[in-house]
Amino acid sequence: ARMELFSEAFRAAVLKALDSTTPLVGVIQKRSDPFLDRIRKRPDVRLFTITPANRDTLAGEITGHLGPLLPELFES
Repeated sequence: ARMELFSEAFRAAVLKALDSTTPLVGVIQKRSDPFLDRIRKRPDVRLFTITPANRDTLAGEITGHLGPLLPELFES
């Protein structure tokens, strides 16, 4: 297990960030863990799986999801 998952302060900070109104992009391990599974099950979390086939186009897909949340950053 990753050391940060043992830190209650780290886990509390992650949950606080997820509960805020600020959109968040993060990386989560694929393996199962009670804390990670709790994050995955949140209705406000959108998961993307990076594969060799999609790694070059995934950034555009993520930006497409963020655009409506952060219009001032994506205005031309």
